[in-house]
Amino acid sequence: KELLVASSYSKNFGLYNERVGACTLVCADADTADRAFSQMKSVIRANYSNPPAHGASVVATILSNTALRAIWEQELTDMRQRIQRMRLLFVNTLQEKGANRDFSFITRQNGMFSFSGLTK
Repeated sequence: KELLVASSYSKNFGLYNERVGACTLVCADADTADRAFSQMKSVIRANYSNPPAHGASVVATILSNTALRAIWEQELTDMRQRIQRMRLLFVNTLQEKGANRDFSFITRQNGMFSFSGLTK
């Protein structure tokens, strides 16, 4: 009943060198959460002690300002639509070039990466 999710937001906010992210911990009870959080803090301390704050500050500024957030959300929409167009163009080009496999699954997937299912 425990869950640990590490999320990166570097690409979402264009902060590639800032290491912006979050670690989400869900536990069945407070005692388990306390023990797991203690372990997480030990790992964090051993890896980088004190994470940089600049990226997190930039994200907080964007998300707490209505106008900046609206601009960011529009940029996300624009990029999502561009990725969808590129996926479609890629699949159509494969078909035009005579690919002997159905790659339409690529257009049904989301995000920057694709699970190709290719083994060779």
